Amino acid sequence: MAILTGLFRLTRDCELRYLPSGEPVANLVLAYNYGSKRKDDGFFPSQFLEAGLWGKRAESLEEHLKKGTKLFLVIEDVHNETFEKSDQSKGFKLTGRIGALEFVGGGENSQDESKPSGRPTNSRGRKAQQSVANMDDDIPFD
Repeated sequence: MAILTGLFRLTRDCELRYLPSGEPVANLVLAYNYGSKRKDDGFFPSQFLEAGLWGKRAESLEEHLKKGTKLFLVIEDVHNETFEKSDQSKGFKLTGRIGALEFVGGGENSQDESKPSGRPTNSRGRKAQQSVANMDDDIPFD
């Protein structure tokens, strides 16, 4: 199983939906930086992916998962999915399932974003044993 661990930023507000069984699922669209700053614009290149947050955590965190929020995540079962675009061509997206989650800072209006808000929780709601680093503010989002 592929696992991706790191600092991410939400690129839009999460979308909470319910399966026919009644189980809640929050869809998060995320970005993370990699590599070196580009010389043309001074930003790091970004990779985008979608990840699902399942169960009661999805419901209880929905109101806090807004565009621009910085998160430390462990994303499990990372894989590519294919889909049909509106022009009938084939598209690909990187997807996974969120295992551990921790909020980093308080968002755009926070005075001190370097302090983590607590230890991440794993998929069973227990506290995980991960450390958190600062996220670079050079992500080109509104």
